Amino acid sequence: GGREVELLYTPGHTLNSMCLLDLASRGLFLGDALGTLAGSRVVMPQAFPTQFDLETTLQTIDRLEALRPSLVYPSHFGPARDVALAFSSAREVVVTWKDVALEALRAGEPAEAIVDRFQALVDGYPAEETSPSPYARAPFRVMLGLCVTGYTLYFRRKGLL
Repeated sequence: GGREVELLYTPGHTLNSMCLLDLASRGLFLGDALGTLAGSRVVMPQAFPTQFDLETTLQTIDRLEALRPSLVYPSHFGPARDVALAFSSAREVVVTWKDVALEALRAGEPAEAIVDRFQALVDGYPAEETSPSPYARAPFRVMLGLCVTGYTLYFRRKGLL
């Protein structure tokens, strides 16, 4: 149909992640590059095993934000209209969850306790930004468990555990 898109290599979540930028509209199709969004807020980083890398994820977030997209389209639940919130919350969430996971793992907490900590973070986001929540509790907790594993593997690779 005559549309031009730029294919962007966006590692962090995985080594082979890609995003698409519509050059005419400046709409950015994210995949999972920023994390899981509810509205315009990132509520969960995509820190899934086995390829998650924190520094690369943050570099990708910065690079995507520098493109100055007009709208961002995550993989699920529709567009994020507040682009600034999407990027700022992506940074906040990936770093906050890293801090929470590292503290808990160093204290010897089991994975399920860390899932509870992550769930409390999600539950603490402003209701107007995350409601109605698209996340059913049980399947979402499985995703939170994957984040625990992703951060754990990342910390081991970095020699932090």
